[in-house]
Amino acid sequence: MIPLDILREIVDEPAEIGQDISESISDNISHIISLKPSEGSELESKNHSIPSEVEKYHAMLLHLDAERWNELYPYLKQIGLTHTAVAKAFGVQRDKGMAAVQTFQKALLKCEFEAQLIVENNHQILDKKGSPVKSPASFYQHSLSNYGDYRNPDGWMDPELARSRELIHLAEQIKAAREEGSQKLFDEWKARLNQEQRTRLLIYQKKIIKGLDMVKDETALKMVFDANAELIVRTMQNDLFAAIPPQLLPEDPAI
Repeated sequence: MIPLDILREIVDEPAEIGQDISESISDNISHIISLKPSEGSELESKNHSIPSEVEKYHAMLLHLDAERWNELYPYLKQIGLTHTAVAKAFGVQRDKGMAAVQTFQKALLKCEFEAQLIVENNHQILDKKGSPVKSPASFYQHSLSNYGDYRNPDGWMDPELARSRELIHLAEQIKAAREEGSQKLFDEWKARLNQEQRTRLLIYQKKIIKGLDMVKDETALKMVFDANAELIVRTMQNDLFAAIPPQLLPEDPAI
């Protein structure tokens, strides 16, 4: 091994260079070690970035085969709109920085909905000027490329809105069924009460429920039933002749 002082003479460098190189290397190593995980991964992510939702969707469109496209959008397939044309249209939006996956997916559903009308009902679509569209496939591709969306066809119902309306309707049906069932149980419970039981129950409940003495007896009974429905129904189920759970009346008959 050549001594360091002789090596310095051979390369004709000042003695300080060895120290400078050593300090430089040491500084670089210290910097690398001190990097936070996020900072270190940031350098790597420049070459290995995680695909965005837009990139994933675009890749999916590019790799769809004709059979799968036909399963997803059979009517678009029939009018001649291919998955490659749709992928190209989405690519245009992506390159513009305007791509929105959910909007584009919904646009395809709109096109599929209208394409079904064309195939099954000979539906004629019109452009903005009111002229008949000769090639629906080209018309759709043009709209998807330029806007990443498509206008709402006649009769179109947004699936999310339709689903919301279905859930609201279902909730209304459930509510109505519950109210009907509750009313039947109340009527059955009320029929089991004799006049003495009604009187005692109302006197006691009006003492403990604020404002109950200000309403009619029928309304007061319904309020008592609603507030204690589970307990009352369980009592009725356990004893066909029972009507009032012991908890609703004091032990002292005189109240």
